[in-house]
This record gives sequence, structure tokens and C-alpha cells, in this order.
Amino acid sequence: MEPGKATILHVIGQLGLGGAERQLFLLVRKLSDRYGFIIISYDPDHAQYVDALREIGATVFVIPRQNGIGGRLRFLLKIRDIIREASPEIVQTWLISANFWGRAAYLCARPQKPLIASIRNVKEARYYVLSRILDAILSRWTDIVICNTHAAKASLLRYGISPAKIRVIHNGIEPDKYDVSISKKTIRQRLGIPQENFVIGTIGRITRQKNYPLFVSMAETLLKRNSHLHFIVVGNGELRPQTERMIEERGLRNRFTLTGARNDIAEVLKAFDLFILTSSWEGFPNVLMEAMCGRVPVIATAVGGVAELVQDGANGLLVEPGDLEGLVRAVETLVSDTERRTRLGDAGRRSIENHYTLGHMAERTAAIYEELMAGRNKGSLR
Repeated sequence: MEPGKATILHVIGQLGLGGAERQLFLLVRKLSDRYGFIIISYDPDHAQYVDALREIGATVFVIPRQNGIGGRLRFLLKIRDIIREASPEIVQTWLISANFWGRAAYLCARPQKPLIASIRNVKEARYYVLSRILDAILSRWTDIVICNTHAAKASLLRYGISPAKIRVIHNGIEPDKYDVSISKKTIRQRLGIPQENFVIGTIGRITRQKNYPLFVSMAETLLKRNSHLHFIVVGNGELRPQTERMIEERGLRNRFTLTGARNDIAEVLKAFDLFILTSSWEGFPNVLMEAMCGRVPVIATAVGGVAELVQDGANGLLVEPGDLEGLVRAVETLVSDTERRTRLGDAGRRSIENHYTLGHMAERTAAIYEELMAGRNKGSLR
């Protein structure tokens, strides 16, 4: 760590290509001129951000979590030892698993420094009974709980977390990164997508959360009425084989492009005419922000913090989760209305620029760091 910089130590389960992991990376990159950062994670199989974090000056530890009572205890004590040796000004934990392990290690280390926990989606805030009990205990020693949606905050309040401890900081993004020069024709050629088709796409891990069966059913229904549509799925995940099989069984293979995970999302979005998010639960989706940055009109299920980002009819359209008929109606409305698509796409970009930039997110987080280090909350909330 550089002399003179306060050290912030983060504990997060993995450093793979997830939304929380990306927000942590962006936060560290944005604030690395002010603070030194130490990151502890414990999933070596999902560690794509490790090298990038080290390149911007963060110290990163990847400690495999061991099985069995003895293995878990040794794992906990390793985190404790790093906290003790680093003696950071603040410890911050991310997501339900690290909120437990990181805070438990913090208590073992007894650093007498501020402690922050982070909740990133509504389902995480509605965790199992045992987790709620453990969280209630650990929250006694937690100075601040940062949520990225008001929906998650509401869930925490229902479970008895003190409102004085909860702060809402929405995710942040860099809009100018999505001002790319590639043409729609070029990126469609690169992806093998027909130039003449109307392209409806989604981006995200292929997991139960994202509800790809709804996306595929939507495509099947729409194609019965409009044969000039093409669908693109960008991402990987454990349910990709099942999703591909579903597409094949419904005779839709020639109407779908599955790209796998990509790191050129800003360019890929240029191929889209419409972005769809069919998730069953969410926090504050990065992919939705990305589509809005790219001026792609969006339709999303009204789950988690999505309704905080998308104002129905103003900068996008909302549908109820699992509502196939409502989703199809919304898509057909925009497919046939070029002017409205343009208006919604432009409004989406303005929303991000005005409220949800990386600068907004980083400055609000830094303000909490400074508040805690100044001692205005330390001890008073416990």
C-alpha cells in the first residue's frame, strides 16, 4: 500500500464476471488515486478480475474455501490473519456468503475499525431463516449496510436491520464507453446475424435467475406473427445446454444466435434493435444500464431495483415477471414503432448520464468511507 493512503479491505466470494464483481472493480479503479485496496476472494475458478485489479494497484488474495469443519475454520482464520496484518481503515464485505465469512473473520481479528456490508439484490435480502439470524447477530457489529436498490433496503427493514445503518448507492457505469464507432452492418456481419432482420437480444449469465425459458417462449410466440425477427443471447452459464436444447426442440435454431460470454458488449449492442431482460429477480442490473448507455430501447421485468432504473413508458417499458402475454405485447408495440424506440433509447441514455454514472457511485461510496474514518458513525450505531 502507498504511504499516506487509507486502506480499504474488501471481502467477496469470487472475482468472476458478475455484476457485483464488476462494480467492485470499477469502484477500485475509480478511487485508486485516493485509497489503497486489498481484495480477498475465495473462488479460484471464477477469478477473471484478479489480474485487472492487480494491474491498477490492488493487492488481491484468492484463498480457496476448504470443506469440512476444520477446513472452514482454517479458511476463516486465514482471512482473519490478513485483516490483522493489513490493519485496514475499513473492512467491506460483498454478497451474502462474504457478508458472513468476512464479518466473522473481522470479529475474530477485532480490528476496531469500521465495518461495511453490501447487499446487491432483493433475493439476497430475502435470505433463508438461518442466514437472517446470523445476519442479525453480525449486524450488531456492522456500521453501514450498503444496498444498491431501495427495494433491497425495504427488505432489510422488514427483517429488523436499523434504518440508521442502511444506505442506498445505485450501481454506476461509464456512458462514454458505449459510444463506439462500429456500424450495425459490421457487427451483424461479425456475429453472423441477417442484416434485414429486426434483432431482439439479451445479455447475461444463463442461469435460473435470468429466466431464459421466458425469453425463448417470447421468441416462439413472436415468430408466429412476424417472420422477420432474429434473437441473440450473449452470455454463458450452467443452463446453456438446456437453453440450447429448448431452442432446438421448438424449431428456432435458425432464428437464434448464442454468442457465449464476450468482452465487447458496447459493440455487440450495436447489433440490437431491442433489449429484453426477463429476470425473475434482480438487484440493479448492469446489463440494463449498458443497453441504455448504448441507446437501445429496453423492456424489462419489474423485479428488484429494475423499476428504480426504468420508468415505464418514459425511458423503457416494464412488464410483470413471468408474464409472457404482457411481454409479447410490449415487444410488438415497439417493433412497429421506430419513433418510439428512438425516443425511449435516447431517454434511457439521459437517465444514466444524469443519475447512474460511475462518478456518482464512487463519490457516494467515498463519502461513506470518509464519514466512517472521521468517526461520526464508529461505535455510535452498535
